[in-house]
This record gives sequence, C-alpha cells and structure tokens, in this order.
Amino acid sequence: LVHTDSVPLGGKNITTDLAHGLETSLSHAERLKVLYGAALSSSVDSKETVMVATMGEEDQRVMHPVPREALVDIIQPRVEEIFQLVHGVLRDSGYEEMLSSGIVLTGGSCIMPGMVELGEDIFLKPVRRGIPKYSSALADMVAQPRAATVMGLLEEARMARLRGFKVAQKNGSMKTAAGQLKDWFAGIF
Repeated sequence: LVHTDSVPLGGKNITTDLAHGLETSLSHAERLKVLYGAALSSSVDSKETVMVATMGEEDQRVMHPVPREALVDIIQPRVEEIFQLVHGVLRDSGYEEMLSSGIVLTGGSCIMPGMVELGEDIFLKPVRRGIPKYSSALADMVAQPRAATVMGLLEEARMARLRGFKVAQKNGSMKTAAGQLKDWFAGIF
C-alpha cells in the first residue's frame, strides 16, 4: 500500500438523487437502483418502464410507470461526478501512471450495468469489478463487490494477526522465561 484517499460520495448519494428526482422514499429508491439502475443509457432498453411509488394526496402511495432511462438520467451524472472526483484524487496523488493494471470498482453500486464502461471512458484505463475470493461458509453472501472492502479489511486483520503471532513466537521464549523468573521471585519474597 503506497497511498490512500477518499471521496465523500458513493452509492448512497445515487440513492438520494433517485429519491429526490423520482419523489419517492429512500428505501424505494434503493430498490430501484439495485433492480433497475444503470450508469449508461446504452445499457437499458429505451422502451422499458419501471413502476415507481410516489406519495400522493393524503399520504397515499401512488404507483406509476417511469421509463427506465429516467433512472439512468439521474444516475449517470452522479456516477460521472464520483469517477471524475476519484480521477482527480489519483492525478493529484502522483500515482495515476503507476496504475498499469487499471481500476477496481467495489461496493454494491458497481454491479449496475454500464459502470465498468463509464469508468473506462473517464479513467482511460481498464476497469473491472472487485469480487473477494472466498469459498468458505457464507461464500454466496460475501463473494460479491458490496462485501469487498469488509472482506479486504478482515483479510488484512487476519494477516496482521498472523504476522504478530509469529513475532510473539520468536520473542515469546525469552518473555516467557523472564515472566516465569519474575513470578518465582515474587513467590519467594
């Protein structure tokens, strides 16, 4: 690891934009993003519609059809903004040219159709989705992009623990002997 940084935007902002733009709840906007969201209009059928729940008079939910392209019209500008901010951070870091293998997208929103293609257009580098390699219990739940960050942190913690355990083993014999000697003296006096 040579550099870390962050951009204060992500999938939650896309959901908020959908909720405002479609005048629906955050939970319904999240569902729409997950099921029907796309980052490029070329990723969706122009004739396809989705049912959107909005609040009508007297707080009654009203379902009405909305072209799927309307979701893309809301999603694409936010994704472009996020990618452009990340591109700026990479450029400012001085490490942009070292990314010969390209960019890896993680998080639940990266599975939307068009994310990889839009990323390649903005970064001018290969882009792919990051999927954790995991085959033990619950693999179906954690071997997906939305779990990549958590799985990476857990793997790093596991490796750090193993590194620390090895150091403790190397130093442990001397510490153990000193501790036993200290306990023996304390017991006598």
